[in-house]
Amino acid sequence: MLKISGLSIHREGFRLESRDPLCFYPGEMTFIKGESGSGKTTLLYILGLISEHRHYVYRLNGKKMANGSLRDQIKKREIGFIYQNFNIIDSMSLYENLSLFASLAGKTMTVKKARRLLRLVGLDMVTSRYAHTLSGGEKQRFCLACVLAKDPLVILADEPTSALDDENANMMMAILAKLARDKGKIVIVSTHTQAYDDLASRIYQIHSGEIRLVKTVPEHPLSKSRKLRQSHVPLSFYRQLSFHYIRRSFLRHGWLMLATILLLSLSIFLVRYNDISNREYETMLSNAIQDEVIVLTDTLMPEAIDAEIEQMAEVAGVQDVEKILVLDGTLALPDGTIQDVQIYPIYPFQVGSDEAEGIYADSTLLAYVDETIQVNIDGASHSYILKDVLGMNRTSMYDDQSGRCILYLPSSIFPDDQATFTSKYVVDINNIEQYDLIKEDLTKINPHFTMTNTFQDVATLQSSMASNQLYGYMAFMIMNILTFILLAYMAYHEYLDKHRELCVYQANGLSRKDLIVLEVGEWILKLLINFVLTFAVICLLMMVGNHFFLKYFTLQLDVSFIRLGILLLVIDILLPGIVFFIPILKMPIEEELRANTN
Repeated sequence: MLKISGLSIHREGFRLESRDPLCFYPGEMTFIKGESGSGKTTLLYILGLISEHRHYVYRLNGKKMANGSLRDQIKKREIGFIYQNFNIIDSMSLYENLSLFASLAGKTMTVKKARRLLRLVGLDMVTSRYAHTLSGGEKQRFCLACVLAKDPLVILADEPTSALDDENANMMMAILAKLARDKGKIVIVSTHTQAYDDLASRIYQIHSGEIRLVKTVPEHPLSKSRKLRQSHVPLSFYRQLSFHYIRRSFLRHGWLMLATILLLSLSIFLVRYNDISNREYETMLSNAIQDEVIVLTDTLMPEAIDAEIEQMAEVAGVQDVEKILVLDGTLALPDGTIQDVQIYPIYPFQVGSDEAEGIYADSTLLAYVDETIQVNIDGASHSYILKDVLGMNRTSMYDDQSGRCILYLPSSIFPDDQATFTSKYVVDINNIEQYDLIKEDLTKINPHFTMTNTFQDVATLQSSMASNQLYGYMAFMIMNILTFILLAYMAYHEYLDKHRELCVYQANGLSRKDLIVLEVGEWILKLLINFVLTFAVICLLMMVGNHFFLKYFTLQLDVSFIRLGILLLVIDILLPGIVFFIPILKMPIEEELRANTN
C-alpha cells in the first residue's frame, strides 16, 4: 500500500492539502481529478517521489521514504511513471528503449520478453522498429510497456488519454485497469474526464486546494504486499546509453566531428613541425655563426699575398689570416664509387683547436661520417676517417659551383706545396659586431677586396625562425579555438537533445551520482574514439608530409606527440562537456517535466 499522511503544501497562489491520509492499494486503479492547475500533476509528482516538497510523510508498504538514496532506489524498481509522450527515446528501437528501462531496475531484457510486453499493451510489432515511427496512441501504450519493463509496484499515469482519440484512449484505460486487477499493481491516473469513472476503484477530487475522497469501493482487494526491492544501475545501462548518445551525435554532427579531428590533428602536427623546424633553424644558426670572413682578392703575385696577409693581421679585431688553397684529387668511397674531389685546408679557429685534426666534408658525404675514405692526391693514396660534414652556407664560400665534392684536411697535414692559391683568404675576427668596422679597414688595404661571411644570413635566419614560431603558434591557437567552438556547439546541441531524456531517467530513479558516472563514461569513450581517429590522421599527415613536403627533416611519432594530443583532447572535450553537464546535474526535474508536458 502507498500512503501519504499530513500533506500540506502552501506557496504563493497555490495550496494543496488533505485532512485525511491518502491511501492507494494494490489491485486498485485510483483517479486523481480536478480542474487544470488545481494540483493534479503536483500530487502525481509527490506520489512518484519526484517533487521536492517534503511537507508530508510518504510510506510504501509501511516503509517510510526519508533519505534521497532510498527514494532513488524505490523510483528505480517500484515506481513507473507514464508522461505525456515523454519517457522514450525516439532515435532508439523499441527493444533498446525497453532494455534501458529494464536495466535501470536491475533487470535483463530479451527479445522474447520485449515481444511479450508489446503484446501486453496491444502492440504486435517487431522490436527492431524505431520509436519515432509510432503513432500517438502507439507511443502512449509503448510508454506503458517501458514502465512495465521495470515491473514496478506503482504505475502513475499523467493524463494518459489527453492526446488520444477515443479508440486509443479506451484501449489505454482498459490496459491500466487490467494491470491493476490482474497483476495487483497500484495504478494511479490523473484525468479530467468522467468517461472512465466506472473503471476506478476510488477517486480523489481536488477542489480549492483540498483533496477529498469522492468514490471508494466497500472493501479494497486483499493483496499480499511484496518486499520492496533495491538495485544498482548495471554497467549495461551506462554502456548502452553512452554508445547511443555518441552514435546519435555522430549521425547528426558527423561532418563537424570529422572537422574537429582534422583541425586538432593539424594543430598537433603544426606544433611538432614548428618545434623540429626551429631546431633546424637553431642548427643552421649555430653553423652560420662562425667568426670568419672570406676575402676575395685580385692579387696574384706571391710577395703581394704575403704583404696583404701581414697588413690584414694588423687590423684591429682580426685574430688570424690564412690563405685558402685548393688541391684536386680523387675520392674512393666505402661503397666502391670513385669521385673527383676538391681539397681545402681547414684551420683550428674554424672548427676548434680540440677538433683540429678532424677530416671534414660537404653534405654530399653525410652518409659516410665516421667511416674510412681513401683520397688520392697527386698519385699518393691516403686513408682518412671522416669526422663530420659542414653546412652549405660555409662550403658555398669556398666553391659556389654545385655538384662538386669537397673535402677539408686539417692545415697541419694539408700539402701546401702541392696546392694552388684560390685568391681567397680566410680571416678570423673577434665577433660579429665588429664585422662592419673590420670590413672598412680591410678595404683600405685593397679597395678591390670582396668580402663574404658565414654570418651574413644570421639576421635573415633569426627573422625566419621568429616568423616560423609566430605563424606556427598563431595557426595552432586559431585551429584549437575553432576546434573548441565546434566541440562546444556539438556539446550544446547534445545537451538540448538529451537533457529531457535524462530528466525522465532521473524521474525513474537515476541519481545525480549515476548521471556523473554516465557522463564520465561517455567522455572517456569520446576521448578514446577521438584519440584513435586523431592519431590516425596525424600519421597520415606525417606520411604525406615526409614524402612530399618536408625536404630537410623528417617528422616521427614520439611520446611528445601523444602527450600533446591527449592534453588537447582532454581540454577540448572535457570543458564543453562540463559546461553543459552542469545544467543537467542541477536541473529541477519537476520543472523540466512540467515544461515539456503536452
